[in-house]
Amino acid sequence: MAGGIQITHAGAGSGTDAGAREGTGVDASAGTEAGAGEVVYAIEDNLGYLVNRTARLMAQLMSRRLQHHGVALAQWAILLFLYARDGQTQRELSRVVAIEPPTVARTIDRMVRDGLVRREPHPRDGRATRIRLTPRALELREALATESIAANQLAVRVLTADELDTLKTLLRRVIDGLSGEEGEEPSTPTPTQSSG
Repeated sequence: MAGGIQITHAGAGSGTDAGAREGTGVDASAGTEAGAGEVVYAIEDNLGYLVNRTARLMAQLMSRRLQHHGVALAQWAILLFLYARDGQTQRELSRVVAIEPPTVARTIDRMVRDGLVRREPHPRDGRATRIRLTPRALELREALATESIAANQLAVRVLTADELDTLKTLLRRVIDGLSGEEGEEPSTPTPTQSSG
């Protein structure tokens, strides 16, 4: 094959899951043999894949911890921001948790059913409702925060404090770069000569 993109995957022994292949990652020096002008696309070096895989594993870990308290992961995301500032509207919560409004509305419906939040009319906007924490949610705050801290500590136990700070700094930089409304789309990668 002369030119093009060759996709590679290290396989089951790599500790990765080929089910999440989002983003773009191109590695022209991945060590696999490629034809002249061919780009090697190694899934394990794909930033979108790595971030997605990390997020899924951390979500599974946190979900198991929350189950002991009768709280779902999607509910925790909303509780977290209400603990920071109670009385936000559904629209505000949708924006800060980065979830579509209909999904947030369904999650809040379940939270009302489970006695975690209540809706109250907005004092200045008749079309909006504020979401308020219930006494049950307030009682759970310390336990849920402790679970979250423990889950994060478990997830990063393989990193030094300096490595963790660097990881957070770099991820924030990527987030900022992707969040810019005026940012240009990255150009399509150009096939480069492989050394293999």
